[in-house]
Amino acid sequence: MAGFGGSGYPADAPNGISRKLAADAGNGRNVVFGFEAVGIAEVCMAIRNACKALLVRDGKILLNKNLNTIGSIAWGLPDGAVYYDLPGGGQNQYETLAETVVRECLEETGYTVEVKRLAAVYEEISMNERFRAQYEKHAHRVHFIFQCEVTNEPRATETEKDMDMLQSEWVEVADVENLPLYPVAVKENLRRMLTAEDALFLGSKREGGARA
Repeated sequence: MAGFGGSGYPADAPNGISRKLAADAGNGRNVVFGFEAVGIAEVCMAIRNACKALLVRDGKILLNKNLNTIGSIAWGLPDGAVYYDLPGGGQNQYETLAETVVRECLEETGYTVEVKRLAAVYEEISMNERFRAQYEKHAHRVHFIFQCEVTNEPRATETEKDMDMLQSEWVEVADVENLPLYPVAVKENLRRMLTAEDALFLGSKREGGARA
Protein backbone atom coordinates (compact mmCIF):
# COMPACT_ATOMS: atom_id res chain seq x y z
CA MET A 1 0.00 0.00 0.00
CA ALA A 2 1.37 3.41 -0.95
CA GLY A 3 2.88 5.29 1.98
CA PHE A 4 3.36 2.16 4.13
CA GLY A 5 6.56 0.27 4.77
CA GLY A 6 6.92 -3.50 4.82
CA SER A 7 5.93 -3.63 8.50
CA GLY A 8 2.48 -2.20 7.81
CA TYR A 9 3.32 1.12 9.51
CA PRO A 10 3.48 4.47 7.70
CA ALA A 11 6.73 4.89 5.80
CA ASP A 12 7.39 8.19 7.60
CA ALA A 13 6.95 6.69 11.09
CA PRO A 14 9.89 7.46 13.40
CA ASN A 15 12.50 4.82 14.07
CA GLY A 16 12.31 2.64 17.15
CA ILE A 17 9.08 0.69 16.52
CA SER A 18 9.26 -2.26 18.89
CA ARG A 19 9.62 -5.77 17.51
CA LYS A 20 6.39 -6.70 19.28
CA LEU A 21 4.34 -4.02 17.51
CA ALA A 22 5.90 -4.90 14.18
CA ALA A 23 5.19 -8.58 14.76
CA ASP A 24 1.60 -7.82 15.75
CA ALA A 25 1.08 -5.85 12.57
CA GLY A 26 2.66 -8.62 10.52
CA ASN A 27 0.36 -11.18 12.11
CA GLY A 28 -2.70 -9.22 11.06
CA ARG A 29 -3.54 -7.85 14.50
CA ASN A 30 -5.29 -4.51 14.67
CA VAL A 31 -2.51 -2.31 16.04
CA VAL A 32 -3.41 1.33 16.58
CA PHE A 33 -0.69 3.75 17.55
CA GLY A 34 0.13 7.42 17.96
CA PHE A 35 3.36 9.38 17.76
CA GLU A 36 4.98 10.76 20.90
CA ALA A 37 8.23 12.60 21.60
CA VAL A 38 9.82 9.35 22.75
CA GLY A 39 8.71 7.31 19.76
CA ILE A 40 5.50 5.32 19.22
CA ALA A 41 2.90 4.30 21.80
CA GLU A 42 0.19 1.74 21.27
CA VAL A 43 -3.25 3.31 21.72
CA CYS A 44 -6.60 1.56 22.03
CA MET A 45 -9.61 3.67 21.06
CA ALA A 46 -12.66 1.81 22.34
CA ILE A 47 -15.98 3.27 21.21
CA ARG A 48 -18.83 0.77 21.34
CA ASN A 49 -21.88 0.83 19.09
CA ALA A 50 -24.88 -0.31 21.15
CA CYS A 51 -27.87 -1.23 19.00
CA LYS A 52 -31.19 -1.08 20.86
CA ALA A 53 -34.79 -1.96 19.97
CA LEU A 54 -38.02 -0.05 20.53
CA LEU A 55 -40.65 -2.78 20.50
CA VAL A 56 -44.19 -1.55 21.19
CA ARG A 57 -47.51 -3.32 20.73
CA ASP A 58 -50.93 -2.93 22.30
CA GLY A 59 -49.71 0.03 24.32
CA LYS A 60 -46.84 -1.92 25.89
CA ILE A 61 -43.07 -1.70 25.39
CA LEU A 62 -40.61 -4.57 25.76
CA LEU A 63 -37.91 -3.82 28.35
CA ASN A 64 -35.13 -5.83 29.92
CA LYS A 65 -35.36 -6.01 33.71
CA ASN A 66 -31.94 -6.05 35.39
CA LEU A 67 -30.41 -6.40 38.85
CA ASN A 68 -27.36 -4.22 39.43
CA THR A 69 -24.35 -6.28 40.53
CA ILE A 70 -21.45 -3.83 40.09
CA GLY A 71 -22.27 -1.15 42.64
CA SER A 72 -22.54 2.60 42.28
CA ILE A 73 -20.20 2.84 39.29
CA ALA A 74 -23.25 2.07 37.12
CA TRP A 75 -25.39 5.23 37.05
CA GLY A 76 -24.90 5.64 40.82
CA LEU A 77 -27.15 2.66 41.57
CA PRO A 78 -26.57 0.58 44.71
CA ASP A 79 -25.92 -3.16 44.52
CA GLY A 80 -29.18 -5.07 44.20
CA ALA A 81 -31.09 -2.18 42.62
CA VAL A 82 -33.53 -3.10 39.87
CA TYR A 83 -33.30 -1.12 36.64
CA TYR A 84 -34.56 -1.41 33.08
CA ASP A 85 -33.09 -0.87 29.64
CA LEU A 86 -34.02 -1.50 26.04
CA PRO A 87 -33.24 -4.90 24.50
CA GLY A 88 -30.08 -4.94 22.44
CA GLY A 89 -26.32 -4.82 22.74
CA GLY A 90 -22.94 -4.33 21.15
CA GLN A 91 -22.16 -4.52 17.45
CA ASN A 92 -19.70 -7.16 16.24
CA GLN A 93 -17.10 -6.44 13.61
CA TYR A 94 -18.47 -6.79 10.05
CA GLU A 95 -22.03 -6.86 11.37
CA THR A 96 -24.44 -4.11 10.30
CA LEU A 97 -26.30 -2.08 12.90
CA ALA A 98 -29.61 -3.64 11.84
CA GLU A 99 -28.17 -7.15 11.99
CA THR A 100 -26.90 -6.43 15.49
CA VAL A 101 -30.26 -5.40 16.92
CA VAL A 102 -31.97 -8.43 15.32
CA ARG A 103 -29.37 -10.83 16.77
CA GLU A 104 -29.37 -9.22 20.21
CA CYS A 105 -33.17 -9.25 20.49
CA LEU A 106 -33.30 -12.95 19.63
CA GLU A 107 -30.54 -13.79 22.10
CA GLU A 108 -31.92 -11.73 25.00
CA THR A 109 -35.68 -11.95 24.54
CA GLY A 110 -36.40 -14.89 22.21
CA TYR A 111 -38.18 -12.58 19.78
CA THR A 112 -37.35 -12.35 16.10
CA VAL A 113 -37.72 -8.72 15.07
CA GLU A 114 -37.88 -6.72 11.88
CA VAL A 115 -36.17 -3.34 11.84
CA LYS A 116 -38.50 -0.56 10.66
CA ARG A 117 -36.52 2.64 11.09
CA LEU A 118 -33.78 4.39 13.03
CA ALA A 119 -35.51 6.24 15.86
CA ALA A 120 -32.65 7.92 17.71
CA VAL A 121 -28.92 8.22 18.37
CA TYR A 122 -27.42 8.97 21.77
CA GLU A 123 -23.80 9.19 22.95
CA GLU A 124 -22.84 8.19 26.48
CA ILE A 125 -19.39 8.61 28.07
CA SER A 126 -18.59 7.31 31.55
CA MET A 127 -16.46 9.60 33.71
CA ASN A 128 -16.15 7.02 36.48
CA GLU A 129 -12.52 5.90 36.63
CA ARG A 130 -13.34 2.57 38.28
CA PHE A 131 -15.90 1.85 35.60
CA ARG A 132 -13.43 2.76 32.88
CA ALA A 133 -10.82 0.45 34.36
CA GLN A 134 -13.17 -2.54 34.79
CA TYR A 135 -15.47 -2.12 31.78
CA GLU A 136 -13.40 -0.18 29.27
CA LYS A 137 -15.32 -1.29 26.18
CA HIS A 138 -18.58 -0.03 27.72
CA ALA A 139 -17.24 3.32 28.91
CA HIS A 140 -17.83 5.22 25.65
CA ARG A 141 -20.88 4.14 23.70
CA VAL A 142 -23.03 5.37 20.89
CA HIS A 143 -26.60 4.06 21.13
CA PHE A 144 -28.43 3.42 17.85
CA ILE A 145 -32.11 2.95 18.75
CA PHE A 146 -34.30 1.25 16.15
CA GLN A 147 -38.06 0.96 16.05
CA CYS A 148 -38.79 -2.71 15.41
CA GLU A 149 -41.65 -5.18 15.15
CA VAL A 150 -41.93 -8.72 16.51
CA THR A 151 -42.34 -11.29 13.71
CA ASN A 152 -42.45 -14.58 15.64
CA GLU A 153 -45.08 -15.93 18.01
CA PRO A 154 -44.76 -17.72 20.30
CA ARG A 155 -41.36 -16.42 21.31
CA ALA A 156 -38.33 -18.70 21.35
CA THR A 157 -36.22 -19.37 24.42
CA GLU A 158 -33.63 -16.68 25.05
CA THR A 159 -30.06 -17.92 24.61
CA GLU A 160 -27.77 -15.20 25.94
CA LYS A 161 -28.86 -12.74 28.60
CA ASP A 162 -26.83 -9.65 29.44
CA MET A 163 -24.74 -9.72 32.62
CA ASP A 164 -27.33 -8.17 34.98
CA MET A 165 -30.43 -9.23 33.06
CA LEU A 166 -33.22 -11.06 34.87
CA GLN A 167 -35.88 -11.22 32.16
CA SER A 168 -37.64 -9.22 29.47
CA GLU A 169 -41.07 -7.78 30.27
CA TRP A 170 -43.87 -6.04 28.40
CA VAL A 171 -44.57 -2.82 30.32
CA GLU A 172 -47.32 -0.26 29.78
CA VAL A 173 -45.82 2.72 27.97
CA ALA A 174 -47.70 4.98 30.38
CA ASP A 175 -45.84 3.36 33.32
CA VAL A 176 -42.33 3.88 31.96
CA GLU A 177 -42.02 7.35 33.49
CA ASN A 178 -42.18 5.70 36.93
CA LEU A 179 -39.49 3.10 36.17
CA PRO A 180 -35.70 3.35 36.56
CA LEU A 181 -35.08 3.14 32.80
CA TYR A 182 -31.53 3.84 31.62
CA PRO A 183 -30.00 5.71 29.96
CA VAL A 184 -32.18 8.50 31.33
CA ALA A 185 -32.23 10.16 27.90
CA VAL A 186 -34.19 7.16 26.58
CA LYS A 187 -36.79 7.52 29.30
CA GLU A 188 -37.10 11.29 28.83
CA ASN A 189 -37.50 11.02 25.06
CA LEU A 190 -39.46 7.80 24.72
CA ARG A 191 -42.69 9.33 23.42
CA ARG A 192 -40.77 11.57 21.02
CA MET A 193 -38.96 8.55 19.60
CA LEU A 194 -42.23 6.68 19.11
CA THR A 195 -43.99 9.54 17.30
CA ALA A 196 -41.28 11.46 15.43
CA GLU A 197 -41.11 11.01 11.67
CA ASP A 198 -37.35 11.43 11.54
CA ALA A 199 -34.54 10.01 13.65
CA LEU A 200 -33.67 12.08 16.71
CA PHE A 201 -30.27 12.99 18.10
CA LEU A 202 -30.68 12.76 21.87
CA GLY A 203 -27.36 14.45 22.55
CA SER A 204 -24.08 13.47 24.17
CA LYS A 205 -23.66 13.13 27.91
CA ARG A 206 -20.84 12.39 30.30
CA GLU A 207 -22.18 10.13 33.03
CA GLY A 208 -20.92 8.95 36.39
CA GLY A 209 -21.03 5.38 35.08
CA ALA A 210 -22.71 3.37 32.30
CA ARG A 211 -23.04 -0.05 30.74
CA ALA A 212 -24.94 -1.77 27.90
